Amino acid sequence: MWELRLAEAGRRCGPDHADAARVLILHAAGADTDALTRVYRQGTADERRAVLHALPHLVPGPDALPLVEDALRTNDTRLVAAALGPYGATHLDDHQWRHAVLKCLFTGVPVDQVADLERRARADAELARMLTDYAAERTAADRPVPEDLHRVLALTGTGTPTSPAAPTARSPDAHLRPPHPHDLPHHRRLRGHARRRRPRRGGTLLLARPAPHLRRLLPGLLRLPARLEPFRAAQYGIAHHCTIALNPKEANDPRCAAVLDELPRYLVKDRVVAVGEIGYDSMTPAEDSALAAQLQLAADHGLPALVHTPHRDKLAGLRRTLDVVRESALPTERVLVDHLNETTVKEAKDSGAWLGFSVYPDTKMDEKRMVAILREYGPDRVLVNSAADWGRSDPLKTRRVGDLMLAEGFTEDDVDRVLWRNPVAFYGLSGRLALDVAPPDPTHEGNSILRGGE
Repeated sequence: MWELRLAEAGRRCGPDHADAARVLILHAAGADTDALTRVYRQGTADERRAVLHALPHLVPGPDALPLVEDALRTNDTRLVAAALGPYGATHLDDHQWRHAVLKCLFTGVPVDQVADLERRARADAELARMLTDYAAERTAADRPVPEDLHRVLALTGTGTPTSPAAPTARSPDAHLRPPHPHDLPHHRRLRGHARRRRPRRGGTLLLARPAPHLRRLLPGLLRLPARLEPFRAAQYGIAHHCTIALNPKEANDPRCAAVLDELPRYLVKDRVVAVGEIGYDSMTPAEDSALAAQLQLAADHGLPALVHTPHRDKLAGLRRTLDVVRESALPTERVLVDHLNETTVKEAKDSGAWLGFSVYPDTKMDEKRMVAILREYGPDRVLVNSAADWGRSDPLKTRRVGDLMLAEGFTEDDVDRVLWRNPVAFYGLSGRLALDVAPPDPTHEGNSILRGGE
């Protein structure tokens, strides 16, 4: 009964009092860890936040830490802030807490909302190093450094941002953990300016379809990019291909461990042209294990790998990524290191890997920075991708990069190489890239998928 009262608290108490009412309901019910986990997993964002706020009073030990970790994997800034309350401050280990603080700076959560910040940041040299690197990355991108960064850096007692990261050691032990449904990236590589070449061939290559989030749904959802989506794309003259993998963020969620067991049966399918996205998000032991396992799967299946470098602590993440790749059975020249920027491109290029850049309206790279990198490092083995995912994105950013390249003096051949020939060459390493689009059958498993259209 109390769970029903929790669900209707917003309607009964109004928005000004609903949060306090939910926490009071949880207290009055004496909810244990199992009940709190159930409410969190089934609840709305408001109910989840109430669970996080109630944890210090209802769970004396670290048993509810998986809920905090889950909230920190989301991009809901209210959940991130609630996760960094007193319970998180007490039970998150140093690595988790540092990455959580960096995520606050990355997503705009005020550090005032981080409980016990002064104590935990004091004399933390590794946190200072991460903050320094993030400041350097923002400066290189000609973006403002958050004022909160300077505040946290001052708490560490190390002063002003100075030098880039040293390599970060990889944890030797790891246990897998899986995906969160609202954090699934959905990248698309588009031909962009290369549209002039046989426009009905290879118009869009869907290159990263994230793994599903519940064990019982795995077979059905993993079938979509390799079976249903090629049929849908062919109706519009698009040669659809995909990569399949356990995404690094979801590698931290124990519910998705089954993804790794399911992957081999899908990696053999004709239009799967790489293993990816794999790599790092928060550089945890679980991510270490998932990355190593999937690099081995790529080698076993004769596929290249699309590797995600972390959005936070990027240079350390790149170095850790390259260390794992070098230890694997997959040659570096069969790896595309994605989400690069000004601070990571040189070391990635020196490694011999392919270089990937994501162009977004507000985050990651933009057209001007991308063209500046192309001018400095050249177009060889460079891939530029746009996105159509959960955040603000623009699939036509690749086209805009091509237009700006021409305006800045690059040749048509340069544009064609970056936006067409390089992607074809990399994904062609799979031996499965088929650019001709055969006329589709009238139906797919009895379904036209036309939704009333002609």
